[in-house]
Amino acid sequence: MNKFLQKNRFLYPGIVALIVATLSFPHGFGQFIAGELSTHEQVHQLFSNFTWTKHELTVEQAAIVGNWRTPYTEVFTNLVLYLLFTFFLSIVASTIPVPSGIFIPVFKIGAAFGRLVGEAMHLWFPYGVRYGGHLAPIIPGGYSVVGAAAFSGAVTHTVSVGVIVFEMTGQITHIVPVMIASLVSNAVAALLQPSMYDSIILIKKLPYLPDLLPSGSGMYNIYVEDFMVRDVKYIWKGISYQKLKEVLKANKGLRSLPIVDSPDNKTLLGSVQRYELIKLIDRHIGREKRLEVAAKWMKEAEEKAREEQERLQRETEEILRTRRPSRFEVSPAPDILKLRERANNEMLPPQAKKETTSGFSPVFGTQPKKSILKKTNSFTLKGFTPLSPHSPVQTPYTTITGTESRIRAAFDNIFRKSATLQDVTPDPEIGSIGTPSISGTEAGIPLTPGISKKVQLPRERVIDMSPEDQKAWELEEMAKPIDVDNLHIDPAPFQLVERTSILKVHSLFSMVGINHAYVTNVGQLVGVVALKELRVAIENVNSGTLTPETVKQKQEEEAAKAQAQKEAELDISNPEDPLLPKGVNGGYSDKKGRLDKDDKTYMK
Repeated sequence: MNKFLQKNRFLYPGIVALIVATLSFPHGFGQFIAGELSTHEQVHQLFSNFTWTKHELTVEQAAIVGNWRTPYTEVFTNLVLYLLFTFFLSIVASTIPVPSGIFIPVFKIGAAFGRLVGEAMHLWFPYGVRYGGHLAPIIPGGYSVVGAAAFSGAVTHTVSVGVIVFEMTGQITHIVPVMIASLVSNAVAALLQPSMYDSIILIKKLPYLPDLLPSGSGMYNIYVEDFMVRDVKYIWKGISYQKLKEVLKANKGLRSLPIVDSPDNKTLLGSVQRYELIKLIDRHIGREKRLEVAAKWMKEAEEKAREEQERLQRETEEILRTRRPSRFEVSPAPDILKLRERANNEMLPPQAKKETTSGFSPVFGTQPKKSILKKTNSFTLKGFTPLSPHSPVQTPYTTITGTESRIRAAFDNIFRKSATLQDVTPDPEIGSIGTPSISGTEAGIPLTPGISKKVQLPRERVIDMSPEDQKAWELEEMAKPIDVDNLHIDPAPFQLVERTSILKVHSLFSMVGINHAYVTNVGQLVGVVALKELRVAIENVNSGTLTPETVKQKQEEEAAKAQAQKEAELDISNPEDPLLPKGVNGGYSDKKGRLDKDDKTYMK
C-alpha cells in the first residue's frame, strides 16, 4: 500500500479532499456541522456570550443560531455531530503529505465541547448557580473558551495556550478558570500519553529527546556514568596512518573522533572531524603525493646516470690521453646512393635539373614552420616518393644492379603507409586531412605524396610508479606516524564529568542542541554519551527500569564479571601441570592447589 501511494502521491490527498468536501457540502451533511461557515466564523460563533436554547432572540442572535440548528435537529445534536466530524476527519486529514496544522482543529474541538457543556448547564440551571448568597449566571461562551484552552493544552502539553486564548478573545475575564483548566488538563495528559508532536515523532520513528517525568526522586541519583558508553573509539598523537585507516574503516558511522595524548594516559586533547582525517590520509598517499615522489625518484636516477656517464667519459678521456697514437686514420666511406644520385642528375638536361632542384625533395631532420595559432603541439610529415614525373630516368647502373630501384621502392612503401596512418587522438580543430600547396611547384602537376599527417604530441609526460613500487611505497608511508600539526583539531569539545546527573545532561542536550559529549575524569577520557544513550536512559527512568538499585546491581555484576575474567587470564598465564606434585609436606594437591587428605602417598 505504501509503495502504491508513493508512486501515486496525488491520489490519496485527492481522495481525502474529495471526502471532506463532500461531507462539508452545505446542502448535504454540511448543514448539520455549520459547513457554510469558515473556521474563523465557527470559532467566533462558538465563543458568543448568549445561550442558543432560549426562545427570545434578536435578529443577529437568530442568524448565529440558525447555523447550528436545522428543521430536523436541535443545537445539541449539531454540536455532537460537529465534534465527531472534526475529530475523525482531522485525524484522516493529518495523514496526507501536505503541510497543515493540528492546533486549530484541536482548538475547535475544545471550543465545541465547552459550548456543549455550557448549553447543558444553562438548560439545567436556567437562572444560574447560587454561591454564597450570590446568583452567578451561566455563560456558555465562557465554557467554550475554557474548553478550547483546556483541550488544546492537554493535546500539546503546553500552558501557553491560555495566553493565546486571551489574545484571541481580547479579554481576561475568564483568566482564572482558563489557567486552572489548562494546568489540570496538562498534568492529567502528561501522565496518560505523550504530546501530539511527540506522538507524531514516535509514529514516524524520528529521533527525539523525551522529557523526564517528575514521578519520583530516584532520577536525582542517576548519573552519566550509569548509562555512558565506556568503549570509546579514539586516536592518539603518534598513531600510524595504517592504524588510523583501520579505525576509520571500522567506525564508519562516527562523524568525529576524540584525540588523546597516548593510549595509556588518555588525556583528552580535542576532537577531529572524520573528513579531516580522510583528507590527511589522502594528502599523505594520494595521487599527487605519489606523482611527486615518482618525479623525485626519476630526477635522482637521471642525476645518478648523468654522474655515471660523466665518470665513464672522464675515464675514457684519461685512457685516450695515455694511449699511444696510431699511424693510420679512419675516414667514413662515401654513400653509394648519394654518388649515384649525383651521377644521375649530371646526366639530366638543364631544364630537368632546374625543375628537380626547385621541386620537392624530402630532407630528413628538417621540419616546416609551425603556426603560432595552433593550440596543440604537432608536427607535419610530408609524403615522399621518387616516382614522380621529375624523377631521374633509368640509368645503366640501375639496370645492371637493381639495388637503387629496390631501395627506392622500400622508401616509397614506408612513406605511403605513413601517409595513410591516422592519429590516435585527433585534434578536433584540424578536421579532415587536406593537400597542402607547395611553393615552387606548377599548378597542374599532381602531388600524390603531398598529404599532410597531423600527429598530436602529449602535453606533459606523466611519471608514475609501477604497481610493485607503489605498493611498497604505500606500506612504508602508512607505517609512519600522522602529522598532528596539519590537523584541524577542536580543542574544546563538549565535556561532562562522571557524576553529572541525568537532569543536567538532559537540560544541556536540550538547550545547547549538542548530539554527543565526552565524559572525562580528571581530564582523562573515560566514556562518551550521545542522544541515543540519553534517550534510552530517560525512557528507562520514566518506566522505572533504571533506578539506583538497578544501577548498583549492574555495577556489582560487572565487577564480578571483571574479577572472573581476571582470574581466567591468570590461570591461562600460569597453567598448572597435573603431573607435578604440589602441596604441603610432599602431598599431592588437586587442581585448585588444596592438599588431598585422602591420598596417603608421600614423596620419597
